[in-house]
This record gives sequence, structure tokens and C-alpha cells, in this order.
Amino acid sequence: MKTPKKFRAWDAKLNLFVYFDLRSAFGNLPADIKDEEIQQFTGLTDKNGTDIYIGDIVVLSFAEKIWIGIISWDKYLGFKTNDGGWTSMVGLETHGEIIGNILQNKNLLN
Repeated sequence: MKTPKKFRAWDAKLNLFVYFDLRSAFGNLPADIKDEEIQQFTGLTDKNGTDIYIGDIVVLSFAEKIWIGIISWDKYLGFKTNDGGWTSMVGLETHGEIIGNILQNKNLLN
């Protein structure tokens, strides 16, 4: 099964995300949205069934450890922890929970 090519973009004027796919995007997004405000769906969901996007802030609880980090692209798609570590996204669907995103809740990474 192919992963849907879904995106969201932060609309600062309306203070909300606009969700779209590639077919619906052209001509339907505000012109002043910056590239760094567009986030792509990873194809995964968290333990609550919520879609995970690049830029989401996630809590991962596994093997009596807790990490907070951001979903990002580096060389690979992964989970960049708040302590500077880097891990794959294995386990996010069963042990991870989205608590915010980098555009609205950057303070959660402190």
C-alpha cells in the first residue's frame, strides 16, 4: 500500500494548519506560507491513531525510558531527541504520542 502524499501548512494569519494533498494544493493555499511552514505526513500514526507529520513533537515511552523529540528529516526520517540523540521511528506507532509541533509548541523541547 502506498503512503498518501499528505501535507499541512501553518497559516499564521488564521493561527491554524491547512491540510492538503498534492492534487488540492495548487491555487488553494495562501500565497504567503513559507516553505518551512509546510510539513509532510510520514505515513505513520502515533499510539492514539493521530497522523505523524514532520515537525511534530512526540513523547516516546519505551523500556522505562522517556524521550521527547521532534520528527525530522536529516539523512533519514527519524526522531531527534531533546538531548541531541537520534533514533529511527520504530516504536512510535505503539509507544509514541504527539504532544505538539515545532511551529506552535517549540517550548515543549526545553
